[in-house]
Amino acid sequence: MKNSTTDFKKPLAKNPVNLAGQARGNLAVAPKVIPETDPFKRLIIEWLDAGRSDGLSPRTLSDYQEKILKFWWWWTDYTHYSEKLGAHPKFVSRAEAREYASYLRENLAVRWGEPVVRGRESLSPASIASYGRSVKVFFNWLTSEDLIDVNPFANKGVKFSTRQKQERLIKTVEQEELAKLLRHMMDPDRLKTYYGRRDLAIICLLIYSGMRKGELLSMRLTDLDLKNNRCVINGKTGERLAMFSEGCRQALLNYLQARDEHDQGEVPQLWLTEDGAPLTAYGFASSITRLKERSGVNFHAHMLRHTFATNMARQNTSLFDLKEFMGHSNITTTQIYVRQNAQQLAAVYQKMKPFEKLDSVEKELRKRNGRPRQGRF
Repeated sequence: MKNSTTDFKKPLAKNPVNLAGQARGNLAVAPKVIPETDPFKRLIIEWLDAGRSDGLSPRTLSDYQEKILKFWWWWTDYTHYSEKLGAHPKFVSRAEAREYASYLRENLAVRWGEPVVRGRESLSPASIASYGRSVKVFFNWLTSEDLIDVNPFANKGVKFSTRQKQERLIKTVEQEELAKLLRHMMDPDRLKTYYGRRDLAIICLLIYSGMRKGELLSMRLTDLDLKNNRCVINGKTGERLAMFSEGCRQALLNYLQARDEHDQGEVPQLWLTEDGAPLTAYGFASSITRLKERSGVNFHAHMLRHTFATNMARQNTSLFDLKEFMGHSNITTTQIYVRQNAQQLAAVYQKMKPFEKLDSVEKELRKRNGRPRQGRF
């Protein structure tokens, strides 16, 4: 079978450490090379190849690979179940699936074979759920291919999230803070530099279009339609259009001029470094960190997406239109921005006056609004 995943030979642990003294004794660190004879590895490769042929994005495949390799490490090197029970996924039962879910919830100074940064000994609920989804998808595929009889992670007794549904807190950037950030980025000295013009165009596009970070980084020159102030986005749910403001258009023009001045050739990617290389996720994150520190505005890229959606909701954008703007596959995701917009709901209520015919009774109620008697409610 063709081995198309050379990344399997990358180590999971950057700094191998001695884990003696941990709960399971002398544990091995995450492996540098997965043996070619390991049946688990072969099935992981087949699974990723199947996902690739099904059109999954490189980002999704990378996330799946990272998380399933960590489960593989837990199964082989942490618990040594590959030796005790067997190296094939068919030997994973509901008991081991529950144990893995418990491992994800533990506070650990060492996780995945390497030290944990202080203050991050626990995985967030979102991270735990993400690890759970990845391993479930892998075992679902094994079941669909008749490679195992039952998916042990599909059992109701194996939980990667709490039973109680928690309201998701949407973090946004206030308009005063956005103005502060843009003023910092529009400093004349900054705009004399290539990176100054590029980063201003990036931030403007994130603010005014609401696109995801991955969608932004995958953009090509041909995706821009500056004549109509819009662009094509290739996202999770397929292709869609995003609009942007006239000011954002000017920031894009300034960046494209800087791009041409550096004679970066016929590189199809829109966002480039000063040397002409495509902007990577790491380079993007570094730019955001510098902007955050130097502007004094506490933000990250996805907060700009939340800010766009929240402001659109405040402008009474319909739920279905907002879904299209955001590129959501399910309208329940879009509803988050409407549910949390209490100010808009109050304004709509006052405007609609649902019981207008009761106004005369309402006036009488107001007149009788005195102090209640003791003991009466």
